[in-house]
Amino acid sequence: MSTSAAVVLSRQSLRPNRRTPWVHQTVAAVRWLHDENCELISSIGLSTWNLLTALASLDTVPLRLFLPVSEPESFDDHTKRIAAEFDLHPDRTVFIPVTSDSRRRNKSLLMLRRDRAIVHYADLVVPITVRPAGNMADLLDLARLSGKVVVDRFAVDYAHKPVGYCTTSYRNAVRAAADSEAAEYIIHWTRGTSHKWPDERELDFWSDILTSDIWPRDAEATLQRLLRRRHIVASPRHMPGKTACVCLSELCPSSLLPLMRWRARYREMSFEPYGVGFHRDLAPSLGLQPVTYFDPGENTPPEPERWHYQSRGTVTDWRAEREWRHRGDIDFDEIPTDAIRVFCPTRAEAARLSERLPYRIVSLFKE
Repeated sequence: MSTSAAVVLSRQSLRPNRRTPWVHQTVAAVRWLHDENCELISSIGLSTWNLLTALASLDTVPLRLFLPVSEPESFDDHTKRIAAEFDLHPDRTVFIPVTSDSRRRNKSLLMLRRDRAIVHYADLVVPITVRPAGNMADLLDLARLSGKVVVDRFAVDYAHKPVGYCTTSYRNAVRAAADSEAAEYIIHWTRGTSHKWPDERELDFWSDILTSDIWPRDAEATLQRLLRRRHIVASPRHMPGKTACVCLSELCPSSLLPLMRWRARYREMSFEPYGVGFHRDLAPSLGLQPVTYFDPGENTPPEPERWHYQSRGTVTDWRAEREWRHRGDIDFDEIPTDAIRVFCPTRAEAARLSERLPYRIVSLFKE
């Protein structure tokens, strides 16, 4: 029977790359476990667990996966989805459900129960970076006290300051010509993401991180991907009734720029100056609809039209965004190439995009 090993990390900051110390050392630790013929114990949910599970798949390490579940009867479907996300081989993977012993659904307690189970089951514990006085530090102390083998050779100091993501506020001057051209288009503005793209597997996401010296999911990369695929994936996030929509705006870039800001609540920018626009004349045939704003005190509009209604807000007046929406994904196949415009910040970026794409590229900022 092989030795079971738990690689222990506290929660980490957003947007790492392959040179980020905790990523680099985690890779080294899992490769060492592979050479030692150990079984890795992992989970999913946090970036640290997701990286470990991806590495087990990439490095063909036997994996025992502890999965928190709130509904035990859905466990089979849950494991199938996770196996597909990480391309886990059935002969090398054992799934262990972690359930709550209480009728109350307390996610934090369930995660703590999962972490305790992993460390308790492990024969070998490998700390990478652990926050002092945190839950993982307590579990590591218990592992030492209980006589478990603890391998400290891969440990690095815990980084207390959150690093790796951008809180940019754009204050650049937009060229008048760019504003004038954009006025003819309804524009979908994109942004960098701190997670995988909506239609991307976790394994592919982490594979890119492990081969990149920078964060590979910034706004320019996101724009390039949707243009390359000729497809914008709709998202249900923040949408009425969780209806998947693509969000757009009729604002000119100079008016939209002040609304491009870091949203601490969601740990992401509202949007960034990277976008793709569709000519206004095509809006009806494409199914683009302007959002209808209503007062917070009014009754919620009924389904099935709720998706293009939006409360004007109480703290923030959302009417300032002049938003349009498209229900479902947008495919470019039926849209004439000359009816599409691509917007990016600089002439250098526009030149790079023009080399690979058939669309007219408009740089926004004066340089």
